[in-house]
Amino acid sequence: MLTVRIESGYQEQGDAERVAEILGKGGVGIIPTDTVYGLAASALDREAVLRLLDIKGRTPDKPLPVHVSSAGEADTLAFANRPPGDVLMEAFWPGPLTLVMERRPGVDIPLQPPRALGLRVPDHRFCLEVLRRAGCLVVPSANLTGSPPPALPADIAEEIMDRVDFMVDGGRCPEGVPSTVVDLTDGLRILREGAIPAEAIIDIAGGGALSD
Repeated sequence: MLTVRIESGYQEQGDAERVAEILGKGGVGIIPTDTVYGLAASALDREAVLRLLDIKGRTPDKPLPVHVSSAGEADTLAFANRPPGDVLMEAFWPGPLTLVMERRPGVDIPLQPPRALGLRVPDHRFCLEVLRRAGCLVVPSANLTGSPPPALPADIAEEIMDRVDFMVDGGRCPEGVPSTVVDLTDGLRILREGAIPAEAIIDIAGGGALSD
């Protein structure tokens, strides 16, 4: 297993390229984000995503969040510039907000709902560099299903560490809690309140919202 250590934003030249190369060959690994540590695999590689799900102990019926490098890339996959998504992206991206949006016709991403995608641009320099090189990635939290999401490398279960191809150690993740998830496919519905309070979402969106 490749181990990469980055501290205080420092990284060895080529680290992001090495991680992206492994992901491009169907690898699965652990990366730090602005929220918690995530399990990463290419969103376009069905077998890699299935392997990630098996490592995590999660069934394919629950969609995985897709990380992209920019709002522009998000708009190539989904109708991202429609209100209120446009103002939410401007306010909170890059950052701990996952937006579930209507997928564009012809966009084929395996093991995702037929008409929707949950997209996020993380506010983490190393993670963004990997995304620019590897393309869109599924990045759920690096925990076994039902366990707390890890903010530190020491919090990651050995059962996961033993089965991945690489580990990027970036110390403590800044937020330490998962992203807030907002569904925009039919109005505005807050599916999970995380690092961004629901009130902040509603204030920026300029209207009411339903919370699950």
